[in-house]
Amino acid sequence: MEDFPEFSWASYPFSGNYKQARDFAEALLNARKVTRNFAPITWGSPAPKCSLDGCRESVIPKDVCDLMEESEIRENYGLQRGEHLCGVCLLKRHGERGKEEHFFSTSHIAALPLLERLTDRQQPLVDEYIGKLKELGIPSDALGTVRTPHPVFGRHDGQLLFEERLGEFFETEEKLRQAKRALRSFLKEAFDGKKPLPYYALLLADGDHMGKVIDAQETPEKHRELSRSQSRFALEARDVVQRHQGSLLYSGGDDVLALVPLHTVLACARRLAETFRQRLADFKVKDGEEEISPTLSVGIAVAHHLAPLSDVLELTRAAEKAAKSIKSKNALAVALSKRSGVERTVKGTWGMLDQRLERFIYLHRTEAIPDGAAYELRALVSQLETSNDELKDTLQKAAREEAKRVLRRKKARRGTELIAENVLRELETFLHEGEFSFEKLKQVADELIIAREFAAAMDLANMSASTPTPGEVAEK
Repeated sequence: MEDFPEFSWASYPFSGNYKQARDFAEALLNARKVTRNFAPITWGSPAPKCSLDGCRESVIPKDVCDLMEESEIRENYGLQRGEHLCGVCLLKRHGERGKEEHFFSTSHIAALPLLERLTDRQQPLVDEYIGKLKELGIPSDALGTVRTPHPVFGRHDGQLLFEERLGEFFETEEKLRQAKRALRSFLKEAFDGKKPLPYYALLLADGDHMGKVIDAQETPEKHRELSRSQSRFALEARDVVQRHQGSLLYSGGDDVLALVPLHTVLACARRLAETFRQRLADFKVKDGEEEISPTLSVGIAVAHHLAPLSDVLELTRAAEKAAKSIKSKNALAVALSKRSGVERTVKGTWGMLDQRLERFIYLHRTEAIPDGAAYELRALVSQLETSNDELKDTLQKAAREEAKRVLRRKKARRGTELIAENVLRELETFLHEGEFSFEKLKQVADELIIAREFAAAMDLANMSASTPTPGEVAEK
């Protein structure tokens, strides 16, 4: 652990000019952070590498490794069969901070839309399923100790609703078969056979223009006032995430990292942006001729619950970077990574992209537009897009007309009727706002594809297509 945490500091004499002293201190700190110490490595042995990241070495004692097949030993360490953990990962696995909530597992977050369907009448079914797993000898920690209990599913982890997770908890094929049989029976009786969607969202938010705002504060008092406003937002961010059934991983002065279920993540991101803007509205600075105040840009990654969290975090950071690349910022970007298919990212400002996504979600949920339309529009781009400047304008015009034709021949309501005229006009308006381009066609197609994932989660949660999300209801 000695090589993992790093702390850097710098100081500069304060002789009355606060801004000058602060600027010099910040320059010194930046210089210190890029200075390498080249200290000797304090670890190094034949010990196995950590199973989670493969970087640091396992700190599990050799005698424990030799007894790793014994379930009691693994349960005490919180290990799966054949798993090794470094000091950092062992601390994450077991560390607690007072009564604060543990992070939800990614599987639990993915299962939350389905768990929304559970009612008190299904409590006996839950008890019967959990009882069967206990009878088969599932480790107690596998059942989960979710600090915020579900009104029916209790403190049990949503991972128990995925067959692919059950294989981690049973040592014999026979017990695993019985556990899977019990799960299928539970899903059939409790949810009419519906299964949890395997996708969840990781949300990363960061304040815009904060460097300019910080530099504009010329006294310690003003800096303290700014710091208090940021601290208030950090506390409110926890409440916002929890109201939207998410799990807050980190909340700093102007940034947030959280796991959020698909059916509430857009409402959660919007509420965070609104709260941040309100809390820092009084801190205005000049940007050329324009006066600006801090806003919040958000990146959201939609990923499979079994995907390595490091990969999902990297995708989320890329989405946040895409949002921050928009000139005016105050933006949202959503990246979708499915196990089969290419990654898709859409970006736009608040009030534009989020409203289009919500409209497309509504169209999907009311079956006003078929799922295949978006993929045909995307295929159209692949067929006609060119880097040849002489052909580009001609092919873009052809793509625009072909996009109209594709939409007008597609059938909604599960293939029973053509897309309604007002919906066609609306889609064509989205395509033709400003100058038509291949990029715009790709954006609209990808927005439709991404909106379909959110729509599926809302359908699974049994949310009304005409009512706000659970987070918005809680806020009202």
